[in-house]
Amino acid sequence: MSSFRNYIVLLLFLFQLSTLGQGNIYEEVLLVTNKSQFLAGENIYFQGFVTSSKTGKLSDLSSLLYIELLDENQNPIYQTKLTLEQGLILGDLFISTLIKSGNYDLIAYTRWMKNRKDFHRVPISIYNPFENYTPPIITNSQMRFYAEGGKLVMGVSNKVVVRYSDYQEQGVSFKGKLVDDLGEKQADINSIDGLSQFSFIPEKGRIYQMIYTEGDSLKFLDLPMACENCSTIYMEEMPDSYSFQLKDNHVINQLNRALIRVRDRHNIYIEKSNDLQETLKIAKASLPNKLLRAEILDNQGEIMADRLFYNGVFSDLSEQELVSVPRGYIEFPVLDSNLSVSTMMVNKRSDQPRSLQLNQINSELISPPLQVKWTKNSDINTWLMFSEVAWPKIAKSNSFDYIPEYRNDLLQGFIKANGDQSVKNQIITFSVPGEEESLSLAKSDSAGRFLLNIEYIEGDREAYISVLNDDTNLFEIKIEDEFYTEYPKFKKWPLYYDSLLVKDIVVNSIHLQVENAYHHLKKDRPLALKEMEKKKINFRTFNVDDYTRFPTVRDSFIEYIPEIGVSKSDNDYAFEIRWPESLKGYRPTGLYLILFDGVVASPQEVLSYSPYNIKTIKILAERYYMGPAKLDGLIYFTTMDEDLYGFEPHGVNYFYKGMERQKQYYTPNHKDSQGMRIPDRRTMLLFQAKNRSDLNTKYELFTSDILGEYEVMLMGLSPFGELIQEIRTLVVE
Repeated sequence: MSSFRNYIVLLLFLFQLSTLGQGNIYEEVLLVTNKSQFLAGENIYFQGFVTSSKTGKLSDLSSLLYIELLDENQNPIYQTKLTLEQGLILGDLFISTLIKSGNYDLIAYTRWMKNRKDFHRVPISIYNPFENYTPPIITNSQMRFYAEGGKLVMGVSNKVVVRYSDYQEQGVSFKGKLVDDLGEKQADINSIDGLSQFSFIPEKGRIYQMIYTEGDSLKFLDLPMACENCSTIYMEEMPDSYSFQLKDNHVINQLNRALIRVRDRHNIYIEKSNDLQETLKIAKASLPNKLLRAEILDNQGEIMADRLFYNGVFSDLSEQELVSVPRGYIEFPVLDSNLSVSTMMVNKRSDQPRSLQLNQINSELISPPLQVKWTKNSDINTWLMFSEVAWPKIAKSNSFDYIPEYRNDLLQGFIKANGDQSVKNQIITFSVPGEEESLSLAKSDSAGRFLLNIEYIEGDREAYISVLNDDTNLFEIKIEDEFYTEYPKFKKWPLYYDSLLVKDIVVNSIHLQVENAYHHLKKDRPLALKEMEKKKINFRTFNVDDYTRFPTVRDSFIEYIPEIGVSKSDNDYAFEIRWPESLKGYRPTGLYLILFDGVVASPQEVLSYSPYNIKTIKILAERYYMGPAKLDGLIYFTTMDEDLYGFEPHGVNYFYKGMERQKQYYTPNHKDSQGMRIPDRRTMLLFQAKNRSDLNTKYELFTSDILGEYEVMLMGLSPFGELIQEIRTLVVE
C-alpha cells in the first residue's frame, strides 16, 4: 500500500519540476528495431534510449516507456508500458497471426514527452503468410517533380529534383531534357537510380516540359506553372558550412531584410536578420547533428520559404566480415569500455540496411520513410527536398500538463459533482482485486483534478476507481487517456509482394514455425524486480471459521469484534473505529478504509454481503496514513478464494494497462550436448545490452542452423551523449 512517505516524495518532486520546466529540460527517445520487415508469428525486438534533449545523456527522469503499435489507419492494436532502467529499455512484441499484412508504426514516448506531443516513430512492414493476399492495383511508373522550397518561382534560379520510380517505389533510370514551349532546351537531365537534380530560371508566360526516355519509349511531363509572387529558398552545402538565400524578385523589391532561422521540432539554433540580397553562411559545427529546417520569415513573422536538411554524415557502417559455421561459437568485444551503455543485435540480413541517423530522420517525417539504399548514390539533403514534417510553431512555455513518472505509474483524471457538492479535497481511490499493494489514494484540487500514484502492477488488470464514501454516485469520475489518442497523418509506401519476397517469406515462415514448436524449451527470462519497501500493517485478524457464523456481517462485528462499532441511520450504515486508550488524545477524522478482496468498498456493500462467503476479517484500529489521507483505521474482508465472489464494487470499472518487465533473451549453449537434438532455426542470434559495469566483458553467441549473412549491429552511448553505431557482417556457411 502507498505510504504517507510516498506522498511526501511526490509533493517534493512536484516542487522540483517547477524548476525543471523553467530550465527547459526535456526527454527524447530513440527506438531501434532488429529489422524493418516482419512475419506474423514472430517477435519485434526493440531497444529504446531515453535521453536528455539538452545533453544527449541517458535520462533517469522517467521510469516508464509507453509503446504502441499502430495499424495502417493509425489505430492502436498493441499498447504497453515498459520499465526503464536509467533510460534504457530492451523489449519485444509478439505479432499475432490475426494481424493483417500492411505497413505499421511502432511508437515510443514517456509521459513527460506528452507535454510537447513528442514521440519516436519506427515504420515497419508486417507480412502475414496465413492470409489470402489481395494485391493492390499496380500503377504505372511515376515521375514526380519537386522544387526546392515547395514551388517554382518565376524569374529566379530554381533547384529542381525529379524522381522516377516503379509501382514498388524502386528507382527507374532515365535520361531527358527540359524544354520550353518554343522548343529551346533549358537543362539536360541524367538520373542515378531514378533521381535527378537540375536548375533553371522560369520566365513569365513560358510553359515548360520534360522530355525523357525509358528504354525505347519517349515520354513527356508538363511542369507546373511558375508562381509570380512566391518565394523560394536556395541552400548550398559546402564541406564545413551551409549557405542560405531567399529568392523572390517581388519580395526583394518591397523588403530589404528578412529573418533567417534554423530550427528543429522545438528549438531555434540560428536566428539572424539578413539582407535579402546577401547569402547567409552557417558553420556546420554551430548546429546539432540532426534533422533541421531553414526558414525565411517576413517582418510579420510569417514563413516565406523553408527547407529541410540533415546536418551530419552518413558513414559507411560496414567495417568487418566474420565467418562461422552452423552452431559455431563467436565472441565480440564491446565498442568502447568508456561507453555509458552498449548493445548488440545480431539478425539475419535483409535487403534494407539500417542506419541510426535515418532512423531519427524517418521518425520526424510524415511523408513516406526514406531508405538507406536510396542515399548511397545521392545526398540525403536531395531526398529531403520532397519530405514533410508536422512541426508545431515554436512556443516557449514553463507550464506542463504531465509530470514525469519518476518512481511509479501516474494516473490522471478529474471528478465532477452531480449536485452542489464541493469537488475539492475529495479522496479518490484506486484498487485492484486481490492486489492490496496496488491500493492508491489521491486528493482532488479545487477543480476536481487528481493524480493517482500507482506502484508496480504487472500485466493488464481490472481496477476500480471511486470517491471515498460515495456509494450513491454523488460524483462522476473521468480518467484521462494514458496513451495518445491521435497522431499526425503518416504517409506510407504501398505494400507489394514480388517473387523474391514471396520466396523469403515461405522459407522464413518454415523456420519460424519450427522455432515456435520448441518455444517451451527456449523461453526468455524476466529480470527480477527491484525490492520495494513495504510497510507492515499490524492487522488483527479474525478467521471467521473460528467463530459462530452469524446470519449477518453486522452481527459478527457486534459479537466478536469490539474494536469496530456499527451504526445505522435510516438505511445508511456506518462503522465506528474504537481506538485504544493510548490514542484517546488524538482527534479522529471520521475517515476509514474498507477493503473487500483488495477493492475499496462501502459499509452498505459489505454489511449486505453474505457472511458465509467471508474467510477472514482484518482490522487496524489506529491512526494510519495513506497518501494524502489521514485514516482512523482499516477494515479488510477476504472471501474464501479472494475472488470477489458475488460482490459488485461501486465506482468506475477501469481496464488498467500494467507494466511489463524487461527480459534476458534466450541464447543457446551448443557446447551442451543435451541440446544437440533440438532444432535451431533462429534468425535473431543475440539481443543483449551491457551497462558500464559490464563493459569489460565480451558479447558471446552461438550461430544457428540457418546459413547466410547476418547483420551484427553494435550500438553505444558515450558519456557525452554521442550515439555510436558499428555494423559488421557475419557469414554462416
